[in-house]
Amino acid sequence: MDGFMTAPMVLIKLVIVRLMYQNPTANVAVAIAAILVLALCWFGIPQQWGVDDRQFLRSMIPLHAGAILIYEHAPLQRAEFNALRTEIIRRQQAEMKALLASQ
Repeated sequence: MDGFMTAPMVLIKLVIVRLMYQNPTANVAVAIAAILVLALCWFGIPQQWGVDDRQFLRSMIPLHAGAILIYEHAPLQRAEFNALRTEIIRRQQAEMKALLASQ
């Protein structure tokens, strides 16, 4: 994601500050590198290139933690919704503990 955000900023900076480098060849090289990084990120991020099981698991922890936080603080009135919330929290916490223990 860092490359996906940085590459367009480099291109914008090259346009705004035209003489970023005194050497025009360097400007072209930087622009080509930024375009390549942008293309790699554009196609690589959805495909999760270079992401192994451990990295995937680590990226899921904040998602699960956020869901648990939302579920814990939801002002639910119906008993069946509260039961569902409790079960979701229990399952997500158990799942994350098991996955972390296996790594």
